[in-house]
Amino acid sequence: MRKYTTCLIVSFIAEIVLILCAYAEALNADGTQPSSGIFWLLAIVMGIVFGLLFYFLPYAIAKNRKVENCTAVFLVNLLLGWCLIGWAAALIMGCVMKTELQAQIEREVYASVRSLKG
Repeated sequence: MRKYTTCLIVSFIAEIVLILCAYAEALNADGTQPSSGIFWLLAIVMGIVFGLLFYFLPYAIAKNRKVENCTAVFLVNLLLGWCLIGWAAALIMGCVMKTELQAQIEREVYASVRSLKG
């Protein structure tokens, strides 16, 4: 999770720097507001990119943790993430669900307990 958090922070800082550079570049020589739309285009594109990174953060966390049912997290995030409750549910699922390793250990323990019982 730390890797993705760092990636989001770096992308956010890069977005702000690029927007400020584009704004400074687009200023007219006398310091008035930019007349070209390149600043606003860059701001919109960077906003969309950062928004998508943030929107799919629960899926990225689940994928990084190697959650057993990562597809469920993706579908909840994709279909219900547009509302805050669905996004929070996907985030909780990505952080709390069993990982593949935990599920494998659990299956092996159950198999060994069953073999001991008879």
